[in-house]
Parts: sequence; C-alpha cells; structure tokens
Amino acid sequence: MGRLWLWLLMGLGAMPGSPQEFVDWQAVSGIRLEATKNSQVMETARMLTDVLGPRLTNSPNMPRAEAWAKETMARWGLANVRLEGFEFGRGWTFARCAVEMVKPTHAVLSAYPKGWSPGTEGRRVGEAVRVTLATEQDLEQQKGKLGGKILLLHPPAEIKPPEEPLFKRLSEEDLEQIKQFSLRPPRDDQWRQQARREWTFGRRLAQFLAAEGVVATVEVSSRDGGAVRVTGTPAWRTDFPAGVPALVMAAEAYNRFARLLEQGERVELAVEVEAQFVEGDPRA
Repeated sequence: MGRLWLWLLMGLGAMPGSPQEFVDWQAVSGIRLEATKNSQVMETARMLTDVLGPRLTNSPNMPRAEAWAKETMARWGLANVRLEGFEFGRGWTFARCAVEMVKPTHAVLSAYPKGWSPGTEGRRVGEAVRVTLATEQDLEQQKGKLGGKILLLHPPAEIKPPEEPLFKRLSEEDLEQIKQFSLRPPRDDQWRQQARREWTFGRRLAQFLAAEGVVATVEVSSRDGGAVRVTGTPAWRTDFPAGVPALVMAAEAYNRFARLLEQGERVELAVEVEAQFVEGDPRA
C-alpha cells in the first residue's frame, strides 16, 4: 500500500501545471488605494445628508443638490454632465412645525406636515375630534360640524411589542431569501378605477375641508417607536386644491388622543406650521 501512494504522489508531481492568469498588481494596488485612502463615499453621504438635507422634488433644496452633483461629477472627470428637466408641478418647503396638546394637560408632540400641505398662518388652537371621511355620505353627515376643529382621521395604531432583536447576523438562508425578488403583477383595470375614484374623492375632500374651516387634519404614522413616516398630498399638481394643513403624528402620541377621546375627555391641540408652495418653473 505504501508503494502505491508513492507512485500516485510521483504521478501528481509530474502533471503539467495550469498556466497562471496574469495579475496586474499595480492596478489592483491602485484600486485598493482608492478604496482605503481616497474613497469619496463618506464625503458624498455627508454632503447629501448633513449639508444638503432632504430634497423633496422641486423644493429649494433640490436645485442646490443638483448643482453640487453636477459640479462634483465634472470635477471627477465625467464628460457631458448636464441637468435635464421634466414637467412636474409645484415646489414646496416648510421651515417650522410645532404641535402641542393644551387640554386636558400640556404636552409637546412629534408631528410633521405632509408634503405640499399649506401652512397655518400662525398658531391655531382647536378641539380635536375623531372622524371618518371616506365617502360622500361621510362628508354630508359632517357638513357644518367641523369648523375650527382639528380632525383625527385614523383609528388608533396597533402597536405590537418587538419580537425580533434589534440586530441579528444574517445566515446563509437569510441571504438566499434576500436574493429572491418577486415582481409585482401589472396593475389592472380594477386598480386604475380605484385610483381614479380616490383621486376624484381626494379633490372633493380637500375642497370640503377648506370650505368647512377645518384647522388641520392629523393622521397616524405607519411606523411606531417614535418614527414619523410622512408622505405627500396630491397638491404638487397645480390644478389640485391645497386643502388644509395635513399632519402626520407619531403613533404613540396619536393613540393617547384616541384613548382620551374614547374616555370622553375634551382634547385641544395647538398647531403652527410655516410652509409655502414654490410657484414658478414647474420643471424638476
């Protein structure tokens, strides 16, 4: 048996070696140097997040970011760097949002205006009421009752205790799952009809709220744990009515109001939003 192993080893040693692929170590070293010493990743992230900040479409911050990106790419050596506009609609920006509960006790609250929401033109105080405004029948039932009120439009959020750790190392199975991507089925006629109904009713609702003299509306954040997830209104379109100030509030605070109202307490909120539409060039 020992002699057999010896012959096998001698045979393997005599096999011709496979040709080695040429490696340009100078190029490899250059790439590693760029990654470890000259990387622009953190500087780019710093400019976009810390310095420039949020860049809502057609807001004043957007052209600032565009100018910086154009200048930076040209400095890096890219050719034909240019801006290409597309028709969008109104710009929008807000400078301040303060929301407080003033009755039955005082509390400072975490809330933000939805994009393309009008401002309050000063501090406004109003009684908070919980209403459902989802159909034309709902609007008819509430007609003449909502002037000077702040409307809570959603039921309380369901807040579940966390079941997963804040950090977990991904296994091979987890990574394999992440690699799988399911394509959403194409939107059908039923979806389009529903979208048209929502768009038409959204226009009617915005007009109704303004005509009734509603101070503001408040929706609950779709995230909990203090996070406020804010979307926008359709008022980025120049032909859509602005409506009234629309706020999104942290789920925990929103649920507190819902409980107070269910218990028969009178709740009053103070709202002040400095926001404005940016008219002019509709291109982004």
